[in-house]
Amino acid sequence: MDIKEITFCELDIPYDRELFCKEVDEHILPGSMEIEAIDKAGIAQFAHINRAWNMVPESEYMKDNSQKAWLVNSLIYCRSENKYLDMLSQAGSIVTRNRILDKGEWSWKPKYENLELTKFIKNLPLTDIIHARTLCLLPGKMAAIHRDDRTDSLSKTLLSDLGYISVTMNLSDGGQPLFYSLDSDEETPILANEPIYTFNDFNFHGVPYVNEMRRQVRVTGKPTPEFFGLLKQVTLKT
Repeated sequence: MDIKEITFCELDIPYDRELFCKEVDEHILPGSMEIEAIDKAGIAQFAHINRAWNMVPESEYMKDNSQKAWLVNSLIYCRSENKYLDMLSQAGSIVTRNRILDKGEWSWKPKYENLELTKFIKNLPLTDIIHARTLCLLPGKMAAIHRDDRTDSLSKTLLSDLGYISVTMNLSDGGQPLFYSLDSDEETPILANEPIYTFNDFNFHGVPYVNEMRRQVRVTGKPTPEFFGLLKQVTLKT
């Protein structure tokens, strides 16, 4: 199967959600960085998709949600000649994932290496991991509809071209599912709330206002042959 054709698929990989949430709260959140949600201009850019999806009432969707909304941390970092990218990698910035790729030297942060969560990630059917970060959405916040950073067009990304795929561990959902759509039908939402899945985040996606903290871990690497045997029902790009 060509990984470029996969939009979403649950993975048959069990794990201890309670344990990993505990490790995130006790060991990773204290060192996390607060980042802002998408600003009001960014929210307005794709408000028409929210209207079609009915993800959030329009009056609520257009509220200024630009205050601190996320706590992020990275379990790995990159040593790059570009000091700015080096700094961004400490927080697991999506920019470093999409720009450095395999050009830098990626290392695991020693203070997190003994966590069971880190050991689990290292044992995923992935090689050449270039992105492993925790991403926690704070209570009362939403993830406005967006696409993660593309490279040079709406149909091409260096990640998939170079053989990378992203895995999301949905440790706690905050009481809300992920909304996403296919490029061929942006106005029809698909809801997902599986414990662990692969998702092409270059597709439009968002999350309604959460009641509790939403904890996720996102990992990017190259799938091994074993990976494809763990795929459940696949949603293909159309």
